[in-house]
Amino acid sequence: MANLLRRVPPSARWSLVLLIVVVALIVAIWPNSTGSGGSDMSSDGVTVGSSAPQRPADPNDVAAARAAAGLEPCPTGTAVSEQSAFKGLTVPCLGGGPDVDLGSALTGMPTVVNIWATWCGPCREELPLFQQFADRAAGRVRVVTMQAPRGAVNADVALAFLAELHVRLPAFDDSAGTVFKRLQLPQVYPITVLVRSDGSVARVLPQQFVSLDGDRGLASEVHTYLGVSA
Repeated sequence: MANLLRRVPPSARWSLVLLIVVVALIVAIWPNSTGSGGSDMSSDGVTVGSSAPQRPADPNDVAAARAAAGLEPCPTGTAVSEQSAFKGLTVPCLGGGPDVDLGSALTGMPTVVNIWATWCGPCREELPLFQQFADRAAGRVRVVTMQAPRGAVNADVALAFLAELHVRLPAFDDSAGTVFKRLQLPQVYPITVLVRSDGSVARVLPQQFVSLDGDRGLASEVHTYLGVSA
């Protein structure tokens, strides 16, 4: 570098130095690419950003995956509360059947919505915990899951993912990102949204749960923000 600067006329040396500094800064701050299907880990253990290749879904594959997964039916609900954050949003139900009006489905009972992606390691680790909580809180808290739009996969692949984890909870598909846009959710996974019985959002928790009880456990957070013990 020193030899290079000596060969440059004095009047141009500072311009060259400035150019080198600018290039170095660009390289330092340029985001690292993880490739298709890759992901990064944030400081609090959630996974950020990813993509996944899509392919046309075979209806026969989807039907077989639904049978194997055996998911509980998606809730349908009744009247839509004016306070509902989901009013007017309609999404597919991964378990089959007609698309679901979320404004109606997520009204009438405190609800825990766990948002996941198939490529998300922390999601895979915590989803069985939500099944345990749902079994324990039955009749007091509704627990549902939702495929996130970032890196969303076809229904047969998503269903196989849930079946592998033995998670039978009702599952919505937000591949189109309608829920993410409405709630302005961060692009980190997993995310848990705690919803009051009137459909309003009590809390958005972009974190991985590792326990049911204790400080910041799933049951503790539900009690804190939804006022329900389970």
